[in-house]
Amino acid sequence: MLVAVTRMAETLTKEVFGDEWIKSLSDSNLQEIISEIKERTKLFICENASYQRFIDRVDPRIEGITQGLVQQTADAGDAGRIRSKPRNEATDLTLRLSWEQKVIVVQSEQEAYKHEINGLEKTSEALLHNYRAELEALAVIQKEINKSSYEFSKIFVTSGCGDLVKPIYYEKFLKFIQDSMRQRDTIVDKLRLKNSALHTRMRKSREQMRQKEELGEVLRPVDFEQLKIDNSECLRKIDERNQEIQRLKLVAAKTLQVLNAYKIQLTQAIKEKERIKLEIAQRLDIKRRAQSEMVTVKKVSCFVPLPNNPVNGNASVNCP
Repeated sequence: MLVAVTRMAETLTKEVFGDEWIKSLSDSNLQEIISEIKERTKLFICENASYQRFIDRVDPRIEGITQGLVQQTADAGDAGRIRSKPRNEATDLTLRLSWEQKVIVVQSEQEAYKHEINGLEKTSEALLHNYRAELEALAVIQKEINKSSYEFSKIFVTSGCGDLVKPIYYEKFLKFIQDSMRQRDTIVDKLRLKNSALHTRMRKSREQMRQKEELGEVLRPVDFEQLKIDNSECLRKIDERNQEIQRLKLVAAKTLQVLNAYKIQLTQAIKEKERIKLEIAQRLDIKRRAQSEMVTVKKVSCFVPLPNNPVNGNASVNCP
């Protein structure tokens, strides 16, 4: 519905009998047309502002040429309307940009916003560093003030609380002030030395940058493009290495499963070995006992008379 109403609104300036057509619309349709026209006007204002910024960045002289073309186009449109061509054959002579040109403008606007954001980031970082330095300086000052206040209270106020009439000696107070000033001078000297060292480092860094610029070692846009290519190549290699790592992890998992199976088999074999050793020891023990019993039986059998022995019973038998 809104699209149809928008198209109808766009034809208002081209219709000869526009007033009668508007009178035929209802209040709700007119309200929708007005809302749509307001939204489109906002978009056109934003778009024109972007185009104006693009023209100012590229070449301000283009603005005069563009205005001349627009004026010529408007004059041509007025002449066409004067010739009173048919309503359906009226041509739109408004100067329009192609999609490629709009893309170029958008890319330029995006780059400009990026540069602006980078500048704001650098400015914000510089301000942040300055604020941090000021906070550190204030913290040091507060620390020194607290320390001086504590020492002053410890030396003068606390010692005088017990005795209200005890005076604060001038020499003692003067010595305290001199010691405080001496400590402050020492801190100032340290900070001055640190500041001079930082200035020396900055001067050396600037000298190195100047030498690099003279030698042509400063990075140029081509170098950044090469770095982007190298970065993409490194990312591709990293992806390949990650895939290789995943494959090796799978192989390691399978190997671990096989190793666990072998460990189980080894444990079972060790248990079987221990059982066999125990069985061998038991059988050797049985063998030794059997041999001992056989020797005992042989010794006993040498002294036992055999039945129906024709030899005299008092005769002895030689046993080995």
